[in-house]
Amino acid sequence: DPLAGNARLRQVALASVFAAAVVLTFFQVTDLDLGGHVTVGREIVKNHRIPTTNFFSHTVPEHPYPVHQWLGQVILFGVSHVAGANGLILGRMAVVLLGAVLLYRNMRREGAPAVVSSALTLLLLVAARPRFFERPFLVTIVFLPLLHSFVTNVREGRTRTLWPILPLMTVWAH
Repeated sequence: DPLAGNARLRQVALASVFAAAVVLTFFQVTDLDLGGHVTVGREIVKNHRIPTTNFFSHTVPEHPYPVHQWLGQVILFGVSHVAGANGLILGRMAVVLLGAVLLYRNMRREGAPAVVSSALTLLLLVAARPRFFERPFLVTIVFLPLLHSFVTNVREGRTRTLWPILPLMTVWAH
């Protein structure tokens, strides 16, 4: 690791990941589907059930409407209701920042040098930027490195850390 003897440069490398995550997620809410996600979330909270028909449609209101991301939609509604657009932006920043830190940590844990881990994380942040919208799938940025971490624990013989995978996958799928 070229930065092994220089703690200050390692800190700068990690700070660059933090800064990039914040800068790349600091933009207005522009996702056109957000209104639909928030509305479905509101209906779930209001009616205490997941809709089964397309309540958006005036022409075919009884058409089946599969809601695959209901938990994320409820969370988006809650954040929007409590904190508005600024809360959604801060939530997006927090999710991307946490995902970047987990990814960086996983690469370091696998033996990648700090400079390589930082560079790859920065590259992936820039490449993923077009997907940084307020949508339920955004949590994949956090859950995928978490899943990798749990699998790595098992590979290293720490099988007791396997149990979080089931609740993680259950939340992730909804």
